[in-house]
Amino acid sequence: MKNKIFIILLTFFALILADYALAGTATVSWNANTETDLAGYKIYYGTSARSGACPTGGYPNVQSVGKVTSYTFSNLTDGATYYFSVTALDTSNNESTCSSEVSKVIPSATNYAPIGNFDGADAIHATGWAFDQNAGTSPINVHIYIDGVPTANIVANLSRTDIIGAGSGVVQDAYHGFDYAFSGLSAGNHTIQVYAINTPTGTNPELPGSPKTITITTYKTADLNQDSKVNSVDFGIMMSFWASAAKPKADINQDAIVNSVDFGVLMSQWTG
Repeated sequence: MKNKIFIILLTFFALILADYALAGTATVSWNANTETDLAGYKIYYGTSARSGACPTGGYPNVQSVGKVTSYTFSNLTDGATYYFSVTALDTSNNESTCSSEVSKVIPSATNYAPIGNFDGADAIHATGWAFDQNAGTSPINVHIYIDGVPTANIVANLSRTDIIGAGSGVVQDAYHGFDYAFSGLSAGNHTIQVYAINTPTGTNPELPGSPKTITITTYKTADLNQDSKVNSVDFGIMMSFWASAAKPKADINQDAIVNSVDFGVLMSQWTG
């Protein structure tokens, strides 16, 4: 009988974790076994993924639930991730192997405001991080405004190991960073603002460090010999004026000296 249950579980067992209606609760449901000698089910669970052999699988907790196909847990810890597996038992107390494992972050009853920081911005990009305790380890979105105009909605999911432990320890993983690349900005000053989007809803705070001002500079062309190409000829001309402070045409960024900044601009316009 034990082998029979095992085969049925492998073939038809589909464990489903329902969305939570209330904070601190989780409803687990599954497809029923069809054996006539089925006695009931057990649910193994804990805050760490299954690590050992079935049926316990390393879980610290087990709940016998009888001949039902769903069970609701209550008094679970807000913000914690719980892992669940189910086994079936027959009337001879034979127990099957574990089902597939599912997991879910238990939402908090408190709607916490997102935290984070707008770390920096220059003519190329804006960087920072954002985290919402209600989202657990899931990344949240940030909205980028340029000169008061909503410009981008991006996911803050880049690795930032330096933020682990931030917010008095509530940030438990690294994947909450963002790096937004600017494009098409006109020359001059621009004001950049970043807002963290509250999960599941609520006020979207402007991140600390926001706003920031960046300056976009229009450089002269690096086509120093005016042949419609930027190549080794232009590089040679630049080298002939290297370190010159006499404002020659090789001073592409017009800062009164020919140096590595001008070389960087030349390479950015390189055509070969």
